[in-house]
Parts: sequence; structure tokens; C-alpha cells
Amino acid sequence: MAAQMLQGIQPLLSEDEEEEVRDNAVGCLARMVQGIPSAVPAADLLAIIVDNFPLQGDEAENEAVSSCILACYANSPALVNPHLGKVTAGLAEVLFEESGKDNKYLKDGTRDGMLAMIHHLSREYAAEMAQVFAQLPENHRAWLATKIQ
Repeated sequence: MAAQMLQGIQPLLSEDEEEEVRDNAVGCLARMVQGIPSAVPAADLLAIIVDNFPLQGDEAENEAVSSCILACYANSPALVNPHLGKVTAGLAEVLFEESGKDNKYLKDGTRDGMLAMIHHLSREYAAEMAQVFAQLPENHRAWLATKIQ
């Protein structure tokens, strides 16, 4: 069943697809990885998810994607470790962009988990994360510094 679902989602991930549709497909993959990780190729799907993160067309799907990344890192860090730089930059961008909006789309627990993950990574992988942080836009970097100290 999961294989059939993945086959149906595959065309929606095309660069030719509308951004909102593609973002919804990525959100669907995130829900599949989080909901039934043993029934899907989680490592392969996580790579697709991270390649599209952060989502821009349907920003509300960043909740599902961020929640999936947090769950994968908590349950199997080895799945996320190859993508730490992209994940950290994506989490920081989503958090920064959402902070300036009246209509919040992240759940409080997800937002707190994202900040906790970035804080943890900045301590565990200080040198690597310093490089990631250096590549963030200055306003993102300054905002994030106030949140993870």
C-alpha cells in the first residue's frame, strides 16, 4: 500500500508542478515517514523532504516537515545526520519567517522542539554549526542567537 502511495506522489514532486502542490506532496511524505517509518524507505524519503525544505508555496506544511525531522532525529539520528547543515538552516529559516507573522502555523511543541534541536546541535557539533550559522542571513543569525543561548 505504501509503495502505491509513493508511486502516486512521485509525479507531484516534479519541478514542473505548482509549488503548493509540490509542498503538499512533501508534507505527505513527511507524514508517511513519521507515521509508518517501517513501511517506507525512510532514508530516501527524508532526503527528498530535506531537499525541498523549507517549503515556500504552502508554508503550513512546514509543520509536518519539521515535526518529521524532529521525530527522525529523536528516533534515529543517523537518518538526519547526513543532512544536518541543510536541516539546521531550514529550521532557522522557518522559525525566523514564522516569528514575523500574525498567523502562526507551527504548533508550540514543534517550535520548541526546533529550537531545542538547533541548540543541541550547536553544542554537540559546534564547529560544523558555526559554519552553518555563518551562512545564514544576518537577521536570521541575530534572531536565532537570542533564542538558543
